[in-house]
Amino acid sequence: MAEECGELVQACMKIQRHGLDPQRVTALIEEVGDVQCLIDLMQVHNVMTFEEVDKRIEVKKAKLKQWSSLYD
Repeated sequence: MAEECGELVQACMKIQRHGLDPQRVTALIEEVGDVQCLIDLMQVHNVMTFEEVDKRIEVKKAKLKQWSSLYD
């Protein structure tokens, strides 16, 4: 998971530095998919539950609505 998250960070940073273009978006989608796959596997193997993750997602959404412009 850590390795995949590191690769996702790299894809995000390339977009931040160089902007969105089709090749970078494709790389981003690949890395997000890889991380999501491992998140799903951790849930399947009872490292965490889907419900626990869903609760955390709601907490994060509330923070983003309060402190960022992502939901404006």
